[in-house]
Amino acid sequence: YQVHLVRTASHYPLPALVAVLGASLDNKRAVLRVLNPLDGSLQYTQEFQSKLSQVQLTSVEDNEFSKVMLILTDDNQVHTYPPNLHELVEHIPLHFAVVYPDLMQLKGFVIRGRKAEE
Repeated sequence: YQVHLVRTASHYPLPALVAVLGASLDNKRAVLRVLNPLDGSLQYTQEFQSKLSQVQLTSVEDNEFSKVMLILTDDNQVHTYPPNLHELVEHIPLHFAVVYPDLMQLKGFVIRGRKAEE
């Protein structure tokens, strides 16, 4: 499991948010769950169809002070939290580097909207 602090409690009245990446119990697919760490209320859930290659919490914030999380799947699809921020990602030069130890390869990707290009 990975836990990322998306928004702190200092942005009152907006609640603090943490993002937890883990595996679904029933089908072992990757799942993103965003929740309020103070009361445990679930704010957002997303299940991924492909394996995750890389996750990056950026320093970029949306209009509600949530840090933008970029998630790259093994089919080179880019997902964001908060969702629907792909137009924001288009204007920020973002790069991923993914290590494939079995293949002894290092691949670099440039984020362009919903796709990652090698």
